[in-house]
Amino acid sequence: MSPFTRIAPGRNALARRQYGFTMVELMISVAIGSIILVGTVMVFQQSRASYLVNDATSRLQENARFALDVLDPDIRLASYWGSSNRAEFVDAQKGSAAELPPIAGDCGDRWYIDLSNSTNGINGTSVIGGVNGTNAPMSACIPAANYRPGTDILVVRHASERTQVPQGNRVQIQSDPLNSLLFTGNAIPAGFSAPPASNTFGLVAHAYYISPDSRALGNGIPSLRRITLVDGPAIQDQEIIPGVEDFQFQFGIDTDGDLDANRYINADNPLITPGSPSFNPSLQIVAVRIWLRLRALRPENGFVDDAGYQYADINDVAPGDAFRRLLISKTVHLRNTRLRS
Repeated sequence: MSPFTRIAPGRNALARRQYGFTMVELMISVAIGSIILVGTVMVFQQSRASYLVNDATSRLQENARFALDVLDPDIRLASYWGSSNRAEFVDAQKGSAAELPPIAGDCGDRWYIDLSNSTNGINGTSVIGGVNGTNAPMSACIPAANYRPGTDILVVRHASERTQVPQGNRVQIQSDPLNSLLFTGNAIPAGFSAPPASNTFGLVAHAYYISPDSRALGNGIPSLRRITLVDGPAIQDQEIIPGVEDFQFQFGIDTDGDLDANRYINADNPLITPGSPSFNPSLQIVAVRIWLRLRALRPENGFVDDAGYQYADINDVAPGDAFRRLLISKTVHLRNTRLRS
């Protein structure tokens, strides 16, 4: 090529456009990208942490609603015996001449038909009864290893809400306006007329308690459980829901005859303890106030439960662990007691 050959302006402009980024420009781009990436990661972590907190709280609330949905209607039916609301009028219960025999897994001396709640230290009335937290109550069917010390046991018995047909593998109640009878068999007991003059109901017997372990999720996870009367007839231990670490209750008693609760007392209060100098047989239990303390099933990283818990007769210091908790309370009025005079 001649030294005097000229390069066309268009080719010179193309060469200039082929230059890349400088080192400074690359470093600035990497720095901006890193800042954006760190911000994105932080937003993700915060969103995930918020999700985990909301999820744990929602699960606690859901479990609480489920537990209350089991307890509330059962307690509300206390003192319902079909055509009567007086347990003392039900024949063949414990203490009567025709009392039913023991069955498989019975918690004590005719526990399932002890409508007066007078065995196993269960205080109360013929309406409802229970045990204030001790070390090993009802050991005949709740071994000490299966019971969380200090938690309460609530005993509820009543007739089923719906009528049934007589079945030989069930404990049932035949009831008319004048008489009620516990029985097992495939036919209406003698002396009772066919429906609708008399009706057949199932006997419901439950004892709610807290276990330190869960059969569904394993050891170390507390659970709300109950001893219950099932077909057979037999006594069975059922898990209601895991994650409940405490159950407390108090009885609302009527002291002036207006069928409203004037004060709330524990199940071992001398006022409702037969044999105590302070025992008052005229007192009527008209309500039950319950407390449930639920615990998350898994610990939460970065969380410390530093709250104390005061309710019923409980005064617990802060657990100091990584489990989130929820304390709920509800007062259940015993509607059948308002029909008693």
